[in-house]
Amino acid sequence: MHKLTQNQDLKKAQNENLWFKINKGSQENEDLKMKIDNMEQYSYKKDVQAVGLPESDEDGNDLNKMVKIAEQKMGLKIREDVEEIHRLGRKMNSKTSYRDLIIRFKAKASRESFYQNRKKTSPRKHPVNNIYISDRITH
Repeated sequence: MHKLTQNQDLKKAQNENLWFKINKGSQENEDLKMKIDNMEQYSYKKDVQAVGLPESDEDGNDLNKMVKIAEQKMGLKIREDVEEIHRLGRKMNSKTSYRDLIIRFKAKASRESFYQNRKKTSPRKHPVNNIYISDRITH
């Protein structure tokens, strides 16, 4: 009987040790997720996200469209300020649903100027465009 009690105590101690390791690992996992999210958010500091811009099959057309909108609606010349522009996700077959567009500027100041003028493209002012421009944030 004494040996059975010792074995139970040993198993209980091992079980508690495993639960401690699981909890510690879970906390480390949450901490790492938070660090990754912070790093992603920091990497987006020069980005904006545009929703509602129609797609085409031509390369470079998204940049040309955004340059045109920025010049005509916002009074900004952004062609030289854009570092990169691309769509998110896989292309859809729908004519009315468009993938979001990510615009990365070379400098944060250029991004801020573009972002501050975003209301000039809002559907309330320009119902034909239906383009929303927002911060790019992590989920």
